[in-house]
Amino acid sequence: MYPYNNGTNDPPLNAVDIALLVGTTTDVPYDDLTELANSNSVATIDDQR
Repeated sequence: MYPYNNGTNDPPLNAVDIALLVGTTTDVPYDDLTELANSNSVATIDDQR
């Protein structure tokens, strides 16, 4: 269940598609963020490492 949002009943949108958190490896497959985004339908990535 999700809250009533901006006059609609639509679920809230994600802030990003992929979040790389502290502790995520910097090696393959997470070393080339452009390739990672392109391999995931041009995903938005939040790199917090």
